[in-house]
Amino acid sequence: MMRTAPFFLGSLASIKLKPLTQGYPILPLRGRNLLEIFAGRNKMFHSCTLLLLLLLLPLDKFFAAEHYPFSEHETLEYQVKWDPPAWMFFMPEINAGKIVFKVVSRSMEKNIPIHRFEGQAVSTSSLVKVNDAYQSTARGNDLCSEWTKKIVHEGKRHREVELRVEGEKKAALVTEKDIAVNPPKIIRNETLKDFPSCVNDLLAGAYRARSFPLKPGETYRLILTDNGKYHEVSLRPLQKETIQTPAGTFSTQKVEVLSFLGGLVKQKGTFYIWFADDARHLPVRFDMKVRLGHIHGFLTRVQE
Repeated sequence: MMRTAPFFLGSLASIKLKPLTQGYPILPLRGRNLLEIFAGRNKMFHSCTLLLLLLLLPLDKFFAAEHYPFSEHETLEYQVKWDPPAWMFFMPEINAGKIVFKVVSRSMEKNIPIHRFEGQAVSTSSLVKVNDAYQSTARGNDLCSEWTKKIVHEGKRHREVELRVEGEKKAALVTEKDIAVNPPKIIRNETLKDFPSCVNDLLAGAYRARSFPLKPGETYRLILTDNGKYHEVSLRPLQKETIQTPAGTFSTQKVEVLSFLGGLVKQKGTFYIWFADDARHLPVRFDMKVRLGHIHGFLTRVQE
């Protein structure tokens, strides 16, 4: 049985989308040394951020206006690590950084729920400094994105990307600035036509996905976007597993991400997300196999 839902997360500005039918993508490593593994251009750490964002997703029949799988002011924090491949035996596991998601507020406008979300990805590695911030405003039970802003600080790369969606007009305005210079330089200022009337940005989409029932044997399709591009992905629940994290021990549903946003990672790879097996569906662990080892993360803190 297939279930579908509109969904929109963000691909990275410098990475190209590819069709869903091209299989499982993995993060390309275009650099020539270990420092570039964490550089903004290669976006291994940034890809983790987006993957985690995808983890934050359930919704279905129980997702009524007054019953969300997340609470106002809920804060989730994750530790992200890079595990080198076996042939790099001389390299220890590296703490890449942390990712934080927060439900900032929840309100009503003309009987329509409005949610505001924030996210942050910060590196703890001394190789390259990463400090990315996200903001999102979403409307309705489907968390349709109205506005989102992404501020990226990755090495020497500094960008601000803003997206405004006009659902009724099926249009969106995307603006990108280079904020490494003063005054900031506008790189892109474009109106996008034939845009989906309801899409989910990086943050809103992450929270929305948590509402799926995640039943084995079913496939859940999402449309995710960033920077004005959007792409379909598929989630396929597998078996139940018990997962230990710094935040506690959880009974979980393991989910395979069959086609994770071609714009985020371009080549074949394997992605797994472990959602808590309860009504909240907290994403408690993720694992992404890349050309050089694995990137994985664990939930470290939950604050209501």
